[in-house]
Parts: sequence; structure tokens; C-alpha cells
Amino acid sequence: MALYIRDDAVRQLASELAKRQGQSVTEAVRSALLQAKEKLEQDRAARDAQARAVIEELRAMRRRPVREDVLYDEQGQPRL
Repeated sequence: MALYIRDDAVRQLASELAKRQGQSVTEAVRSALLQAKEKLEQDRAARDAQARAVIEELRAMRRRPVREDVLYDEQGQPRL
């Protein structure tokens, strides 16, 4: 299946990239797309790890008993 690039600026950019890398335009486009895909996967993995860490922290917080001295002052009034 052929990829037709209609945008002249994009076609020129692909040609420049290929020339600088000493590759064909096809190889340069493939390389750029693979790098972009890898970055997206890494970003997603990082977000997933961060979300798992937050979930684990929330679970840990839920298991800890609530300390009344943190919620209320000496007069029994809520701490804001």
C-alpha cells in the first residue's frame, strides 16, 4: 500500500530527514513513526505506573486508622 503525502511541506521535511540520515524517504518515515510510537508507549507506561502508585497510596490511606487529633482541635472543633 502506498502512502501519498499531499502536503508539500511535509514531503520536503521527509526528504530532508531522509537525506540527513542517509536513508530513503520510506526508511526515514518508518523510523520517525516508530520513534513516535515508542514515545507514546513509554508515556503511557509512565502514566500507568503513576496511576498505580496513586491507587496504592489511596489504598494504604484507607487502611490507616483516622486519628481524631488530626481532625479536631483540643476543644473538639473541626480543624480546617
